[in-house]
Amino acid sequence: MPSHRRPRRRIRDRRVPFDAPTVDHVADSVRHLESLRSAISDTDPTLFARPVHRSGRPPSLHVNNPEAERFAEDIGVRPESAGEPGRFVWSWGEVITPVTTPEIAAERIRTVLAARNDMPTRRTRPTP
Repeated sequence: MPSHRRPRRRIRDRRVPFDAPTVDHVADSVRHLESLRSAISDTDPTLFARPVHRSGRPPSLHVNNPEAERFAEDIGVRPESAGEPGRFVWSWGEVITPVTTPEIAAERIRTVLAARNDMPTRRTRPTP
């Protein structure tokens, strides 16, 4: 009896969808993220930053604002290329600053994660 099943497709290994980081890149990233962590604590001591190391993934820095718990971000390091220094990047890949300026990156991260006390907590309809 012939089989009416479709042939199985080969499924790529989705656990590592990019090139695995090299040892040199990991060491450089950890060093740059530690300098960013220090700059964040100097810029705004209320922000909490901790390094994150996942197997097979490049290291990142998880930064959150305890005053506004829903505001958190994972910061990574894009390796240097063609003689340009590495860059701090947001979780979606947008560049923050070069790794040579962690103070500016810390200020930008603080701005994004700032709790806004003047924002309304919920929408209200205007009264006629």
